[in-house]
Amino acid sequence: MWGDGFVSARFRNAYGLISGFAVILIGMVGLVGLFYFHISTMTESDRLNTDLLEKNFAAYQMRDAAEKRMINLFSVTALEDYFDRDELRQDMAGYAGNFIMAQRRIDQDRLSPGERVAFERLLKAVQKTQPSSDRAMDLAVEEQWSEGVQALVRESLRNFVEVNNALNIFVAEVEAETNAQQLMLKNIRAHEMKLISGLGLFLIVLSILIGVYVVRREVAHTKTLEQRVHERTAQLGERDTHYRTIIETAADGIISTDKTGRIESFNPASERIFGFSADEILGQGVEKLMPGFHAQHHRKYMDDYMRGGKPGIIGVGRELVGLRKDGSEFPMWLAISRMRLGDEVKFVGIVSDISAQKTAEHEIHQLAEDTALVASILRLSLTSDDLDHILQVALDSILDRHELGLHSKGSIFLTDEKLGHLQMRAQSNLGSDLAVACKQIDIGYCLCGKVAQSKMEIEKSCIDEDHDHPPLSNDEHGHFCVPINYANDNLGVVNLYTPHGHIVTEHERRLVWSVADTLAGVIHRHYKEEELRREKERAELANRTKTEFLANMSHELRTPLNAIIGYSEMMELEKLGPIGSERYKEYLGHISGSGHHLYGLINDLLDVSRIETNEFPLKEETFEAEALIRESLSQVQSRAAEAGNKISFVGMGPLPTLIADKRRLKQVLLNVLHNAVKFTDRGGRIEVRTEGESGSNFRILVIDNGIGIAERDIETVFEMFGQVDGSLARKYDGAGLGLPLSQKLMKKHGGSLQIESQAGQGTTVIVILPAERVVWS
Repeated sequence: MWGDGFVSARFRNAYGLISGFAVILIGMVGLVGLFYFHISTMTESDRLNTDLLEKNFAAYQMRDAAEKRMINLFSVTALEDYFDRDELRQDMAGYAGNFIMAQRRIDQDRLSPGERVAFERLLKAVQKTQPSSDRAMDLAVEEQWSEGVQALVRESLRNFVEVNNALNIFVAEVEAETNAQQLMLKNIRAHEMKLISGLGLFLIVLSILIGVYVVRREVAHTKTLEQRVHERTAQLGERDTHYRTIIETAADGIISTDKTGRIESFNPASERIFGFSADEILGQGVEKLMPGFHAQHHRKYMDDYMRGGKPGIIGVGRELVGLRKDGSEFPMWLAISRMRLGDEVKFVGIVSDISAQKTAEHEIHQLAEDTALVASILRLSLTSDDLDHILQVALDSILDRHELGLHSKGSIFLTDEKLGHLQMRAQSNLGSDLAVACKQIDIGYCLCGKVAQSKMEIEKSCIDEDHDHPPLSNDEHGHFCVPINYANDNLGVVNLYTPHGHIVTEHERRLVWSVADTLAGVIHRHYKEEELRREKERAELANRTKTEFLANMSHELRTPLNAIIGYSEMMELEKLGPIGSERYKEYLGHISGSGHHLYGLINDLLDVSRIETNEFPLKEETFEAEALIRESLSQVQSRAAEAGNKISFVGMGPLPTLIADKRRLKQVLLNVLHNAVKFTDRGGRIEVRTEGESGSNFRILVIDNGIGIAERDIETVFEMFGQVDGSLARKYDGAGLGLPLSQKLMKKHGGSLQIESQAGQGTTVIVILPAERVVWS
């Protein structure tokens, strides 16, 4: 049994070296004690080595998971298919699970204080990195590549550097703990060797046998470790290849430097941005990629950071100017992060060429200024009637734009088609001689005349044979002439001077055309307004002539009409003796009635003409409203009775005192009442009512149940000589002057005349006096 076991083998080896039972017994006791102590030491060593390997392996797994998450984050921006990007997002979530599993394999209770601090720092760095990287991945999957995703990716890269630094610190702590434990084991083994040498040759043999056993185990462990190291090296090589591929295919430049600013890596995107190859730039200072001023400031920032550790530009993106190999400068965005590889400090810069963005911003700024210029011309055209002033302001606004490649002189012509030439209406810095020479230009002559004729722009970079006007000075120049066209008509020409050899840019062309088109609308509107003004003046002149004619004719007609009415009344009264025949008396009655009717029409015409020529003063007086109404009713009562209509007055209690021209107000009321009687069939009803109270208007309502007026025709009855239907005019007679004259009279009083009516439903006419003409007792 002993011969078959491990201890029996050791005992037999010791028996050959030590003679005697006592020596064997002592050797066996020493062997057993030494074996027990050695086994305990080796067990502890194996446990410690296993723990260290487990911690190292877990740390490597954590780093691998973090790096693969970063690789997936970079890779997703290069994929166009949504499902490919989503697959990378799922892989990224899996790597997060790997990281957590590796983290759980580390027993924090068995970590040394230094390892525990480093491990907690690592966890904080990972917690900081997790949200931004997940957010960047989600945005990249859903929105593809955008400025927001770029910013989050750059933030994730900076956070990854922090995680990597924390991992390196944790591994360094683990390695330090490993070295300390191994040193302790070394001391224990040295003590064992002293014991073994004291036991003699027996123990030496026994130690050799145990050593052989230990070596075999160590060899097995070494082979296992070598296998693991080989596998890990292969994984790291694959990861390094993948990582390098991402860097080399990145859209942004990625540049790494040492702490002195010497360039150590330069990806292909950086080569495209700066024009340097990697071989040309590696080992050079990063300041070679910036103009002198920016290079000095960048160097100062880095020196301040290295001396005082202040962040400065570290971790913060900023805009500055880059310098290409050909010496050209361009705007770029630079974000710098710091990392530590062992004892060395490194810096990584991510560079974006923002030239396109700056160009777009400049174009937007130009467009805003162009829009503001056009808007200022439009605003001026709405507040000024001086067309020449508007043209001058428009010309000056163009020439004041110093970023345009134009000379600060030019002119604007307007086309006179009747005379067949262009007339200069605005100019700037032409000089007196040139201004006189170009004051008028025939259409088709010289550049401006040809533009007016063709209605197309002409661009000349120098003086050539198309200049029919010889230049008045020796300065070389060109022209940019743009027509001012409205629809198919040419209204003028904008003539601008350019430097010799200048080619008009797209922006200059767009701006000048915008101004020309705006001026076309302004000029056309000005011409139309002038035409309307002249038409209005002609209409007003014709209206005044008509009114004066009516006034004169009214006076001329009243003179013979007075004689007709007077003689007919004398004959009716038989002042000079009897007439004889009753038929003659009837005829005289018709003559007198027609004369009075004609006399009323002439008076109405005269009143209208006097109102329109503002020669109609009101003779204001104070009188009672009720007396006015009753007097008016008494004068139409007999006529209403003849027509078979019932007319009545419904009072509202005590009525106010009025301040007005009583005769004219009575004239209005009589006109309204006569119309009510005239357009109400036999058996109808006419009612007069009043409305109003203290502090408000006073209203007199004349209500009938006559034929009424269609709502669409109400405006017609207020027009001079307006007739809703010619057949009604023949049936009821009338010249269409009563209501228009009444409305004008009420407006002279500051009041109004309103009609509410429906065809076949009767009419309500409302005479309204303002509150200031009403006195309530």
